[in-house]
Amino acid sequence: MPKKRATLSDIAKIAGVTPTAVSMVFRNKPGVSKQMRQRILTLGRELQYVPLQQNTPAFEEERSEFYQLGFVSTSQDEPKLSGRGSSYLNTILNGCLSKAEELHCSVTLITASSAQIQAGVLPVALRSRQLDGLIVRSFLEPEVMEMLKAQQLPVVLLDCCRPYPMFSQININNFHGMMLLVNHLKERGAQRLAVITGDMEHLNSQERLAGLQFHAWSAGLELPPENIIIEHGYGETSGQRGVQQLLDNGCRFDTLLGQNDLIAIGALETLRRNGLKIPQDIRLAGFDNMEFSELLPRLTGVDSQAAEMGATAVYQLYNMLRNRNSMPFQIRVMPSLVVGQTT
Repeated sequence: MPKKRATLSDIAKIAGVTPTAVSMVFRNKPGVSKQMRQRILTLGRELQYVPLQQNTPAFEEERSEFYQLGFVSTSQDEPKLSGRGSSYLNTILNGCLSKAEELHCSVTLITASSAQIQAGVLPVALRSRQLDGLIVRSFLEPEVMEMLKAQQLPVVLLDCCRPYPMFSQININNFHGMMLLVNHLKERGAQRLAVITGDMEHLNSQERLAGLQFHAWSAGLELPPENIIIEHGYGETSGQRGVQQLLDNGCRFDTLLGQNDLIAIGALETLRRNGLKIPQDIRLAGFDNMEFSELLPRLTGVDSQAAEMGATAVYQLYNMLRNRNSMPFQIRVMPSLVVGQTT
């Protein structure tokens, strides 16, 4: 009986690493230490491992489970990976990494600011990593769009700024999230709402405002035009400016919504400085369910299920790589309500 051919999984088991790491070594990709790389190559020789010839059914079958995926995150400034406000992106990444480990894939994080994109850094970074597919969370500037088309790789857009029919896309169901939040606020006695938006160029801002307006009207709650403050960012300063504008203009409201948690936190600080108590004077809610361990009271809002979005993106990209002819898809992840102490 002929001796069974050694596989990547055989080498991985002996070396105590994942099959992905072994695959990366034999495909001459970065990300494995020099010492471990040498151990894997030595085991390969001892087991007489012979990489299969490329572009054969057997090669595709073996390598199909060991993909190196890129997670690209861009923003005007360098994307935040630490400090207050970073938990949302980190939660998405954790969801990606958990699902990738389950599927024996690896995920490489690539971040870039707008200035770096303009300088052409992103295509160089992608080429140097020899990736099999991309998950992209970004404001898709023209340079990014051209880069994605030029890469000729499977792409999944995640939580991106607007729909692009040529790419597969995963977003939160913002309308459902606003329905959950409005119903809760009505139960807590809300009558007259105000909202501070983020950048209205972004799909999330557009959908969250439209969802709030529709569900507020359906629930019989007031949301007059003067109580809608359009901001151009998603940070605490947007919340501080927005709520100060409401107060300076004499706008009446008993409930304030921030289109994300950072906006809501900025608003909370300014409301307190103006002598208003939460929730006794003003009910306050956010969106995304970021972690703010130092914040008391706990913020009411919508959980965007960021980890689930990340895991879904990896799973769908993995399927796209295995089924080369898959058509672009649109997936909406269902959010949930988080009831804190601010409503």
